[in-house]
Amino acid sequence: MSLTMSAVRAQLEAANRQLRGTRQFVEEQAAEREAERDEFDARLRALRDENQQLAARLLAGARVVAEMRCYRLSQCNCQEHDAHVEQLEAQAREMNQMITDLEARKAESDEKVKATEEKIPILREIIANLESQLEQKTSREGEVLQQLESMRAAIDDRDRKMRAQLAELQALRGERLDRADVCARCASDDDKHAELLESVKDQARLLAERLAHRARRLERAHERGSLAEERTEDVSLRDRLQKLMISCCFRIQNNTNSLNGDKCSFLQRTEKMTVETHIIRKIHCRVTVAEIKDATYNYVSSRVLRQVERSVADSKSALYPQLSPRSSPSPRGEGEGAGAAGAALAAAWERLAAVERAEDAALKRVADLEMQRAQLAEVAQKRMYSKLLLGFLCEKKPFTKAPVSMDSFVHCSGLYILIAIGKQFKFFHYLYFYSEP
Repeated sequence: MSLTMSAVRAQLEAANRQLRGTRQFVEEQAAEREAERDEFDARLRALRDENQQLAARLLAGARVVAEMRCYRLSQCNCQEHDAHVEQLEAQAREMNQMITDLEARKAESDEKVKATEEKIPILREIIANLESQLEQKTSREGEVLQQLESMRAAIDDRDRKMRAQLAELQALRGERLDRADVCARCASDDDKHAELLESVKDQARLLAERLAHRARRLERAHERGSLAEERTEDVSLRDRLQKLMISCCFRIQNNTNSLNGDKCSFLQRTEKMTVETHIIRKIHCRVTVAEIKDATYNYVSSRVLRQVERSVADSKSALYPQLSPRSSPSPRGEGEGAGAAGAALAAAWERLAAVERAEDAALKRVADLEMQRAQLAEVAQKRMYSKLLLGFLCEKKPFTKAPVSMDSFVHCSGLYILIAIGKQFKFFHYLYFYSEP
């Protein structure tokens, strides 16, 4: 840029010098032509004056010669007069020759003056063109100078910025020298970070596999619980009560032969049978719900969730200490490792979400089963105090082992049932049922 500006300035100065020289030359030529013209005019006037003087002298001489001739003719010799006349004629011829030369020189001078006058407008046009070019170059030089000023200001601004950047660079170099020990550990930190990322990826993959396995096991447990619930729902409360009543009837029928002699033993056996029936009902209700509960809730709450939380805690404890502010891994490796670790941990969190959803479903199912168990226990308790502590004293025909429905059991023809509740319950109650004849 500086070389270009210096070249432009040199060109402008050369053009100015050339223009000034041309202008000075034209002015000098015009002055010379004017001086020559004035000189020629003065000489022409002088020659005209001399010509007039010579003409006057010639006239005077001719007049004198004529007078002298006349006088000499009258007084002197004609030969001397002729010689003097010839001398005067020779002088006159010389004067005429001089006048002719002067007129020729005058004509030549007039032609030169005319040519000079013709050149003057051309030179004036040239001068006007040169002046216009000079003005254009001057204006252009002003624009170039303005551009130079703006460029100089821009260069100054750039120099200031460069100085500021150089100062910052020097400061950064000083800080870099101060942190030379930290930079020396950058390579080892990068390697450790890469190894950490690989270990995190492996742990995340293992965590995802373990969570998937836990989720599948939890789903299978949930399916087993659902199947168990379906099996328990297939058997209604009426059928279960019917089976218990039939078993009680068979037991009481077997014990009626021994009740004829001892009524107390009958009451004891009836009480024992009632307690056994109550225990059977409790065990049946507990087993139907406990299988599901042990297969889902205890499994999820005590084993799966603890292992999942332990795995997540191990992965986080392995991840966070290495990503502390003390370690300064390279931004590039950090970005790549963070992306891979983020993807792996995202998969792990998806598996955790699946396990949580399965856990919620299992817990909800367990709550439903516990509610059903409570309802069944309540119904069994109500039925137990009303029918299962009964003792059958006598009947017209023995029971068979064929399955008998509840309606046929109640409406059996000719059935007399005497229900006696033991003294340990502190009251007696007798029921006498008559069936259709």
